[in-house]
Amino acid sequence: MSDPLSVALNRDRLHHVEVEERYVADGPFVVELTNHGEAMHVHLHLDDRLSRVAKLEANNHYVEEGATVAVQVGANPQSEPVSGKLKVVTGYGSETTYVDVTVEERTADKGP
Repeated sequence: MSDPLSVALNRDRLHHVEVEERYVADGPFVVELTNHGEAMHVHLHLDDRLSRVAKLEANNHYVEEGATVAVQVGANPQSEPVSGKLKVVTGYGSETTYVDVTVEERTADKGP
C-alpha cells in the first residue's frame, strides 16, 4: 500500500485545507484527514479520469476537533499511469482544493 495522503484541516483558519499539490499511488491508499480546529464536514470527490482506476470508500466525512479520519481509496494500477484530480471540499463549499493524483504500477526500482 502507498504512503497516506495527508490533509491538514483548520490549521491556519476555519475550513482551511493544506495538502500536497501532487500525489502518486501504486495501488490502494489512504487519505488522512487531520483536524487542527473546530469539528467540520469534508467532501472528497474523484474526477472522471481518476475514477476509472480508483474508488472512494465514502465521499462525505465528519472530522471531530483534534481527530484524524482515515479514508480508504481502492486503486487498481493499469499498464499506463492514470492521472486525475481529487477534490477536497470543506465548509459545504466554502473552500475547495485539488490534488493531482497519479495511479501507476509499482516498478522494481521503487522498492516494496
